Amino acid sequence: MLFKASNKDDLVKPNIFMVFELAVSVKVGERITEMSCGWCQLEMNVLDRAITHKLPIKGGSPNAEMLIKDSDVHTNRTGLQYLKKVMGSKIQSQLTVSIRPHTKFTEETKFHLDLMPSTCLIQKRLLYFVSGFRNYIGEKLIKESSMNSFRQPEGDVVISCFPRILDNPDICEQIIAIWSEDVWAQLNARQKLNVEFIMLKTKEYIQKLYPVIYSEEFKFKESDYTMSAAGD
Repeated sequence: MLFKASNKDDLVKPNIFMVFELAVSVKVGERITEMSCGWCQLEMNVLDRAITHKLPIKGGSPNAEMLIKDSDVHTNRTGLQYLKKVMGSKIQSQLTVSIRPHTKFTEETKFHLDLMPSTCLIQKRLLYFVSGFRNYIGEKLIKESSMNSFRQPEGDVVISCFPRILDNPDICEQIIAIWSEDVWAQLNARQKLNVEFIMLKTKEYIQKLYPVIYSEEFKFKESDYTMSAAGD
């Protein structure tokens, strides 16, 4: 994941955390229940330092914390780890989070990250995809304001579909896999900095998804972007 905050004052405010929640979805018949199986938190003011954090996983959810009992932790361990388990040592449930500051990114990653909103959190493998969209709407707005009077752009398939794509995990999982293989891995150093090329590829992908989002089989819910029949 990539995190950007242009205003560093936002990072040093006390009691602001990034929350990681581990969840599982269980389907019984036609009913799907999402359950939290642990969560942890990381203070925002440490995100500008290159360091690895081992965050203790807490039970319940951020809204209702619970104690995780040792009997609730199921592990399959062999060798030395098995002996430790038999000897009664407690198993620590942790999430490892490695922080890499902006200065350690590649030049093309810095280039596209600088095109993001002042504060954002994004899946790294979708950086170029989102960058392409940002440049697409930027070009669209500039064209509309070229007559010295700004007006709202006309209806646009790419603009209307993008939030539905990014907010839906069913679609995002597939986009990440396909985009990584067909676009990201195929780009040479020059193409990675070619905004026009990235915009074109983003536009093509979104337009291909348009009939999927509006198909009856997908059963997309206007009231809940994160739920669909596709993942079932």
